[in-house]
Amino acid sequence: MSFLQDNIRQYMQDKGLGVAELERKSGLKPNAVRNILSGHSKRPSAQMLLSISRVFGCSIVDVLGEPEADSLLLVSDNAFYVNITGAISRIIEDNYSDKRVSFYDMAEFIKEIYQYSLRSTYPNPDLNFAGWFIMQELGKRS
Repeated sequence: MSFLQDNIRQYMQDKGLGVAELERKSGLKPNAVRNILSGHSKRPSAQMLLSISRVFGCSIVDVLGEPEADSLLLVSDNAFYVNITGAISRIIEDNYSDKRVSFYDMAEFIKEIYQYSLRSTYPNPDLNFAGWFIMQELGKRS
């Protein structure tokens, strides 16, 4: 069993949610969570993980829950960190200059995008994920 499966089960237990209820609350298709838990869906999409994490009130990284996740909170590569923050700033300037972005928003963007990129596209920022994640957070604001 994977860390993802274990963590989803643990969060479901902690929140008192069944599989069908989690699928419904997260807006996922029937059997989407079942497929993750049974191992049929080994690489769920970032959108699916974000939907699940929102129901649990945690981050995508928390749902992924790999044991080394705590070490990912350390800035292990300053150039990588600078590239991440620069990419985030450019995405916001180019697409969301009309939105108010708080310090807490930026900190959350940096945390999520840094950790996701560290796993997927290191030593480069995952610009597709960064753009998508920021759109999910800022695009829904009026």
